[in-house]
Amino acid sequence: MKKFFTLVAFALNAMSMSAKDYTCPLTINMSGFDMPAGDVKVSVDKQDDGKYTLRLDNFNLGGEMPVGNILVKDVEATQCGNTIMLNAQKTIQITAGDQKDTEGNDQEWMGPGLGDVNILFKGALKGEQFNAMLNIPVAGALIVGVKLGEEANELCQLPNSGFENFHKASYSKTTSDEPNGWHSFMSSTGSMASMVSSPVHTFISNDVRKEEGSEDGQTENKSCVKIVSTPVKVFGIAAASANGTITTGQLNAGSYTATSTDNNAFLDFANTNTDGNGDPFYAVLNNKPDAMKVWVKFHAGDGNQNPQATISALLTNGEKVQDPEVDTYKSNIIARANKSDIASSDEWQQITIPFTYENDSEMPKAALVTMSTCAVPSGGSKSEKDPDVLYVDDVEMVYNADIAKVTMDGKDITDEFDDYGDYEVENYGKAVDLNNFDVEAVGAGAFVTKKLTVDDTQAYVTITVTSNDLKTSVVRNITLQDVSTGIKNAETITLPNGVKAIYNMAGQQVQDMQNGQVYIVKYNNGETKKMIKK
Repeated sequence: MKKFFTLVAFALNAMSMSAKDYTCPLTINMSGFDMPAGDVKVSVDKQDDGKYTLRLDNFNLGGEMPVGNILVKDVEATQCGNTIMLNAQKTIQITAGDQKDTEGNDQEWMGPGLGDVNILFKGALKGEQFNAMLNIPVAGALIVGVKLGEEANELCQLPNSGFENFHKASYSKTTSDEPNGWHSFMSSTGSMASMVSSPVHTFISNDVRKEEGSEDGQTENKSCVKIVSTPVKVFGIAAASANGTITTGQLNAGSYTATSTDNNAFLDFANTNTDGNGDPFYAVLNNKPDAMKVWVKFHAGDGNQNPQATISALLTNGEKVQDPEVDTYKSNIIARANKSDIASSDEWQQITIPFTYENDSEMPKAALVTMSTCAVPSGGSKSEKDPDVLYVDDVEMVYNADIAKVTMDGKDITDEFDDYGDYEVENYGKAVDLNNFDVEAVGAGAFVTKKLTVDDTQAYVTITVTSNDLKTSVVRNITLQDVSTGIKNAETITLPNGVKAIYNMAGQQVQDMQNGQVYIVKYNNGETKKMIKK
């Protein structure tokens, strides 16, 4: 009997550790162009240590260029509310596949000839959905982007950022249309919620901007959100204005006084409430954007003495924050972006709001974005016929990737590269060490990859800066002639922007940090810090 239960336990454990297979739409991006390539099967397996393994077999570029089997182990997993975010920067080897060609013959696979391949990977597991992006450097400046899943392009963006999808919010017998992933007063909470939940502040609008290059305004952009103010009436007389507001979090109405911080938008992964569409009151964003671009059209209504709309964003660690801020939760804020002077113009305009990072070492997990028809609480129009109106469309998180400076052995060589990003050094005469090549990159969360390859007495150093959303890359190539015989073997190092080197407590140089472990981090500005990966 004991043996029987042991076998059952073993079988159950094997089932729990078996890989989960997903059938995903595959899109291949080369040189900035997306090419749909049908469906593929991807296996995602949770390891004993809580990390994950990704497997994509028989990967083929466009059906005409067999690459091989891609296996990525030890993928870091971060729980962000209802979503598991997956991230990896690894050196892998792509092995030959076993798929035959259309005539039943063996194929020649490109992968094994690539040797060590340094990949960047981002993914998300949410319910039964899997979406991911994988960058594979093939040769020189050519990087193949692999997108897996129907929502792969949304991995580093806010949900429903184009405001194309809406759900019904309701209070008592009143309903309104709220954009999916966004919320207004009808789904608010707090002691005063019953007083503010009835007026309708959000509407579906087809008054969308005309996209560049479109004819007759016919585009895929079919709708935007229209946010309006409403009068607050006392004995039937408009005594104040209730600003129209939407947020990726949840609105809290906690005070009669409009300026009280008890009236706020808040975000907290611990908040288990859901909206009329069954979605939580938070937006997962496990990335480091540099700015937020938003298309807006603002009309200040009759009697508005403060004709400026406002948009703000707080990047957080997933624990409670609120807008307007209070000191209690400020330590949970990683970055801020704010624009409180959006002028009334009745014309569509795109605004860019940069993020300022308070905590450079921690990766955000969520974004609290709040938009309002007036920058002053209760300071807008009191008119029913001519209220304040803020149209919002196409919110985009911007991720930069560029190279500001490159130094080699302490010498600035930034201006030595030609128009193709190449630089050749004759009679180098020394051993090559990647740690002697420093890169000042542009992009708060950009990845800096330095790759060394060798050929007799020549060495090649390739520097690649990749944006935090993995969609943009900039490459510089350095050819070193006549290097000394003490040259190191080929190697690749990928580090976050601003980091020169990372060492574990055994003094070994590593390129990624494990949760809960202590590391020594050396920065390009000369600073050295001991830190624990959270």
